[in-house]
Amino acid sequence: MNHVEMYHELAARHEKYKRILKDLTIMSDVFMRNVFKKRECTEYVLQVIMNKKT
Repeated sequence: MNHVEMYHELAARHEKYKRILKDLTIMSDVFMRNVFKKRECTEYVLQVIMNKKT
């Protein structure tokens, strides 16, 4: 596979994932489950919800 083909394949994958991700929000179960796996992310979301800054 040459560089041009690799670029087109990468661009196609990028577009595919952009289409998938555009419909996800923080309230989407799949997205939320993965965000909340990290304590820092959970704390950040709670700070935003509670309108608090650290």
